Amino acid sequence: MNQGLVEREATLKLALLTILAGENLVLIGPPGTGKSLVARRIASCFGQANGGDDYFEYLLTKFSTPEELFGPLSISELKQDRFKRNTAGYLPSVRLAFLDEIFKASSSILNALLTILNERIYHNGSKAEKVPLQGLIAASNELPASQEELGALYDRFLTRSFVDYVKEDNLHSLFEVSTDPVLQTHLTRDDISCIKSLADRVVIPLPIRELITTIWLQHRELFKEDRREQLSDRRFKKIQQLLRVSAATNCRQEVDLSDVMLLKDCLWNHPDNAAKVVELVLKTLQLYSRTQPRVVQGATAQIELKPISKHTKKNNIPGYVGSGAEDDPILIGSIEDLLGLDQPSVGQMGYYFKQTADIDLSQLQSWNPIGFKGHYDGGGCLIFCNEDVYYWNFQIQDSGCIFSKVGEESSVSNLELREFSLADTIYGCEVKGCRSSRNLIATKAVGCQFLDCHAASIAREVEDCLLSRCGSFEVLVTSYVKRSTIENCIINLNFKGSGDEKIGAITYNLLEGSVVNSCVICGSAHYSGSYYFYLYTIAVNMMSGVVRNCFVGPLERSSSDVRICGISSGGSTAVLENNYVLDSVAVDVSSHEPNGFNCGKIPEVRFGQRFLEHTLHWDFDTVWEWDSQNKAPKLRKFNAVPEGLVSLDDKGESVDLLTSQIVNNIWL
Repeated sequence: MNQGLVEREATLKLALLTILAGENLVLIGPPGTGKSLVARRIASCFGQANGGDDYFEYLLTKFSTPEELFGPLSISELKQDRFKRNTAGYLPSVRLAFLDEIFKASSSILNALLTILNERIYHNGSKAEKVPLQGLIAASNELPASQEELGALYDRFLTRSFVDYVKEDNLHSLFEVSTDPVLQTHLTRDDISCIKSLADRVVIPLPIRELITTIWLQHRELFKEDRREQLSDRRFKKIQQLLRVSAATNCRQEVDLSDVMLLKDCLWNHPDNAAKVVELVLKTLQLYSRTQPRVVQGATAQIELKPISKHTKKNNIPGYVGSGAEDDPILIGSIEDLLGLDQPSVGQMGYYFKQTADIDLSQLQSWNPIGFKGHYDGGGCLIFCNEDVYYWNFQIQDSGCIFSKVGEESSVSNLELREFSLADTIYGCEVKGCRSSRNLIATKAVGCQFLDCHAASIAREVEDCLLSRCGSFEVLVTSYVKRSTIENCIINLNFKGSGDEKIGAITYNLLEGSVVNSCVICGSAHYSGSYYFYLYTIAVNMMSGVVRNCFVGPLERSSSDVRICGISSGGSTAVLENNYVLDSVAVDVSSHEPNGFNCGKIPEVRFGQRFLEHTLHWDFDTVWEWDSQNKAPKLRKFNAVPEGLVSLDDKGESVDLLTSQIVNNIWL
């Protein structure tokens, strides 16, 4: 059916599945995108594309009358004082139909369409007649207006597909001569009956029911302020049949994770929200996925979907989903869920948590940081507060921290914060893949690991810590670093000063045997005061420690009042090895020692991957990569997962369940 079409395969698959499930599809998009052609291709697979008795097609206008869709009045019946239409060959008598510009229908047509689309009943005079309609495809260049009757009509279409113009990089495909496909076989009434019979025997397992319910509730929370995106109970019921048909046509007796992925085409009303729905569905699906042993070719292994929890009973925490086990985390998807962590029986018991939606704290008038012990996976979601609310209305305690203290053997990962810090103090924790527009840790971190974290600064004070693959746009550690290692970090300064200041781009004080290795400092320093502003690219005071293989530049300053003083102002036991600066940076205090306080200098023409990799010994295989567009090094994505899914582990011995099932689903 896809022969001669460009970028329409997904729409064709969705349309065919919808018709097989006995439901209706609406195609939304600008004129000239092939919406009517898609409908005719679907009709062709039932042998009804060329004027068959079981196919009806019509273009609606605001002047269209009921006779045009439902048939003329019967004169013989009128003579006997009965109102009845001759429906043969019209919409109430066919199996497949296509209505173009559906939302321009008049109210008299709408009333009849509502029962045809939902109950498959047409009120012909005084009798309610069953119609044989298997499915209806509608098209529109625009969304329905806010009238209630059009909203009711729109809700009758279970699946929606936005059909846009062909992308620029595929325009060349439109030069190809397109021909209609010649289908050797067609789907018959018996085929449809067989699929329905098989679908009726498909089971929706308990974990899949929980998954669908979770998606439904998260959708309600995500779009609670958007009246366009309300979901009806009717839609909840009809979705189940769609998933059963998907499973049956994939030769399965149970609905699996891949079938649930089809919700991406069922849960949005406005195309602007389609991407948000896809993200919501995928994130929630990943919570229910896991790795499985890879099936060796020729083996006959059956993958069985079991509840994700290791426990047989649900947790006894009222109001939460999930037991708190590592493979069944407690789901955090709303302000209420997050606030509930202040209960010691929830937030300090070492449970595993996973955030499933962005959380806006702007509506709160105050925030009390939470004491936390456990494992919090942000799922790539946000916790944020509107900037205006933060500065004028918000009563912030402990420097605007989500957590007051994070206890030992805890972890926080994949969380983005705006106008908030993660915690005031943390001890013995792992923080991985977190972002903040402010300081990540407001005060102190002891015995912690920070991996792939980016913020204004990572912390005020760090002791016995590791900072690896981290980034800052002010100062990495604002006060001091003790007995810690900082490696493979980027400080991209956007620093502003207004007084007689001294600041280090890595830290103010590097103390007690700390090590800084393979870091780069670049960006700009702006100064608006009447005295000098001193920028030491590593530390103002470096009493001891080692700094090696670091690089400074490009680094701009707003005026000559910004004095760039190289690595440090002093330190009798400090060790400086193999550090360099671009000669354009113009360090103010000169040194003749290439490894002294002001580094060796290189011309800009020499600055590139070759210098960093072979002179400074940076790891460009796993850690760094060269950004040729900006002519600067950048960190590789840490443990990046292509397209949000994991296919195989390093040894190729296991496969992600969700990935495997999606690959094997004919509709995806």
